[in-house]
This record gives sequence, C-alpha cells and structure tokens, in this order.
Amino acid sequence: MSMPSPRAAYNGTGGWILKMKIGVAGLKKLAVISIRSAGKLGTLAACEVDMDTGRILALYTGGARSRCIPWDRVVRVGADALLVDAEDPGGAAPEPCIRF
Repeated sequence: MSMPSPRAAYNGTGGWILKMKIGVAGLKKLAVISIRSAGKLGTLAACEVDMDTGRILALYTGGARSRCIPWDRVVRVGADALLVDAEDPGGAAPEPCIRF
C-alpha cells in the first residue's frame, strides 16, 4: 500500500491520517470555535507555555471579548480553526485574561 502524500500517515486500521505542520504565526490566525454553541469565540492571540515542560497551558483569544481557554479544553487543532469545549458567555463579559 503506497502512501498518498508525504504529509499522510497510516493509522493502522486501513486508513490514512493527514499530518499538518503549522508555525506559531499560522496559529495566531486560527479561529477558536466552541463545540457547545458552534460559535466563534475569537481568533487565537497568544498561548501560555510552561517553559520547564514545554507544554501549552492555555490559549488566549484577542479582541474586545478576549478570554482564556485552558489547554485541556482544546478538542482539535485543524487547518482553519481550533475546536474547544468551552461555553460562549453570550452577552456576559468574560473574565479578563492575564498576559505574560
């Protein structure tokens, strides 16, 4: 069985998984979408990284309604959007994010 693309990997069950690489500049342009409301929460503006472990701790959206989303609430990172398990507070003001 030949690999369909250099960016694809065999998943072991007869299918292929497309692998993507994205840089930091590309991440900052991704839409952040809630899987609960299917609404856009904003655009990724920053992320918090634990420098000792190299793990991402949280994501921050930008704009007037900026918010902090813990990394464990990220469901999927795609080519065009980040899907997160987070509520859209609607008209309520979100808690402010602390930028580092």
